[in-house]
Amino acid sequence: MELKQATYKGVRLEEVEQDLVKLERDIGWFGEHSNMEHLEARVETLRSRYKDILELEDDGTLPPVVTSLISALQQYEDMRR
Repeated sequence: MELKQATYKGVRLEEVEQDLVKLERDIGWFGEHSNMEHLEARVETLRSRYKDILELEDDGTLPPVVTSLISALQQYEDMRR
């Protein structure tokens, strides 16, 4: 299934993928640029936008792009500690 047309729980997976790419880029740049406010704002926006799917238990049926987003958000949390 192509991401452009795919949805999961009413969320377009193409949008999740685009947001994931931006988040991963920002996390990768964090050490170099230290723009924590920008990164925090992006994370809060994503948590709000994808609240419904981020709260689901990963029972093996989540699309890979969603599990990648969850992992990136966890990476952000780990980085803040």
